[in-house]
Amino acid sequence: MKSSAVVRSSDSPQRKYWQLIQITNDASAIVSPSTPCKQGCSFCCHIPVPISLSEALRLAAASGKKLDQGAGQSALLATEQLDDLQRFVGVPCPFLVANECSVYNDRPITCRAHHVIEADASKCDATKNEEPIASIDLSWLSFAAAEITVHEPYADIREFFHE
Repeated sequence: MKSSAVVRSSDSPQRKYWQLIQITNDASAIVSPSTPCKQGCSFCCHIPVPISLSEALRLAAASGKKLDQGAGQSALLATEQLDDLQRFVGVPCPFLVANECSVYNDRPITCRAHHVIEADASKCDATKNEEPIASIDLSWLSFAAAEITVHEPYADIREFFHE
């Protein structure tokens, strides 16, 4: 099923989200042989990750971490809000433990859809490399997830989960 069909379906938002997770996982399985993204590499865990309140609630349930439900702004992220997220470049994700994702099986769609195709993963270090990196554009999956949760607050994962 295509992501647009999932978004337009009469299924519940939760069912739509899980269908998008499956599409993302299928796409990731195709992309993974062509990416340096491997277990133990955590450069992408130091970049902004906007998520919906629904995704934050799923992460809280999976991890037991306290969720700041007051975090977030309108789901329609304006350019200035996206620019504001750049303050999280270089800041580790609150779920990064010993260079590994502690919620890997429950990670947000944005994380699942992020794949680079550089030969060397060190180019992904956003604190040292400002050059664009080659990547597979699966952002349409993140946009589909955003359509499902359009009326929810959005914030960076670090805003929902304070250390």
